[in-house]
Amino acid sequence: MKSITELYTDDFCNTPTRIPLEDLQGNPSEHWLGIVGAETRDSRVWTSIMQRDFLKVSGDDDGQVSERYDIVTAFLAKHVKEWSFKDEECTLEAVIDALTKAPQLRTSVEQTIYQTSLFLKGSSN
Repeated sequence: MKSITELYTDDFCNTPTRIPLEDLQGNPSEHWLGIVGAETRDSRVWTSIMQRDFLKVSGDDDGQVSERYDIVTAFLAKHVKEWSFKDEECTLEAVIDALTKAPQLRTSVEQTIYQTSLFLKGSSN
């Protein structure tokens, strides 16, 4: 390494990385999600907000569990910046709805945002 600037990834991390999606049988599909990783400045703020909101929910009955699930789902949805689905615009509300109704997508987003190497400068996207 010649310079500290070789470690600078902030601009690159804010560019969505497209992850391919599979159908319900595990076969590759033509669809993808464009995701930003947990290393972004926005994600750091979203994490703090999620943690604050999560702690505001007290109790462990079904209502509180559901509310916590919704808080985490909204946090994950904020990382999805684009998608290949032409029939619906990629809005926060649409992504939250998709992640709620398709838990396999939610799991994929959750696993992907923490894979730092996918978002680093020089990675292939």
